[in-house]
Amino acid sequence: MSETLQSLRCAACSRQRLVGYSEQLVMLRSLGKLKRAKNPELDLVRELFAAALPALPCDRCGATSLSLHAAAAVDEEDPEVWGEARRCELCQKPIPPERLEIFPDVVRCAACQDKPAAETEDDFCPRCGERLQVAVRSRGLTQYRLRCPRCG
Repeated sequence: MSETLQSLRCAACSRQRLVGYSEQLVMLRSLGKLKRAKNPELDLVRELFAAALPALPCDRCGATSLSLHAAAAVDEEDPEVWGEARRCELCQKPIPPERLEIFPDVVRCAACQDKPAAETEDDFCPRCGERLQVAVRSRGLTQYRLRCPRCG
């Protein structure tokens, strides 16, 4: 998937940074969008990101006055242009630049890359969409089950 960058600007503090598909996906998931979609299409992510923009806070000042613009041509070698490191989609720790240099499209850190899909996929309540939590039941044998904190 070719990732085209867009410029995200804050009107309050004038912070400007480039965001691509993976950063937009992380921001949408932090807002509770795209809960079940594992690899959504680029056009869907762009449209949802544009619609969710008024709810997104600036990572510097916290204001919700962000605007999205087409990115100008950038020098990919300039570290000032890229800003913060890309974060792992599972643990949210920065992915080391060496890993990104070798695998430019990677979205997970080395520690999370080998986790099986069953451990990494979140389950969501079919009624309300809330993230399910593991509940422990001890009557003789300990049993584990997924339950919705909202619906029960």
